[in-house]
Amino acid sequence: MALELFDYIGSIFGSEKEWQKIKNYDKKRHSFLLNRFMSIKFPIQGSLFNDLKANPVTVADIWRSLGSKFKFTPSWIYTKTKKKPKINEWTPNTDTVNEYLVINNIGKREFSEAIKFGGEKFKSEFNRFEKQVLGGYARKK
Repeated sequence: MALELFDYIGSIFGSEKEWQKIKNYDKKRHSFLLNRFMSIKFPIQGSLFNDLKANPVTVADIWRSLGSKFKFTPSWIYTKTKKKPKINEWTPNTDTVNEYLVINNIGKREFSEAIKFGGEKFKSEFNRFEKQVLGGYARKK
């Protein structure tokens, strides 16, 4: 069973016994991301390892020797990312859209462009169209 990335990263800063149990396959597999994480604090060394195209297992052992100086996994290893805000997409009723297309003599492409470029103003006008002109006709079908 392959070792997961953050278990591997944790073992860099863990005990020597734990490090000895890790197979060379896992060291090689996670070497790129290990180098990326360690480059946050040690950019020159990380860049040199990349430029020299050093053996990934050897690079992992070198980072391990540096990581053994820490008593626990440092906070700079776990970088935070911004969460994307949830966007509630507006989805108009299909029957109403079809009626709108027929009445205004436009195609679906023009309708999607109106949504894209018209924004909230178009959406409110479309909702008003749905209420006034159709009177809920499209939803009763």
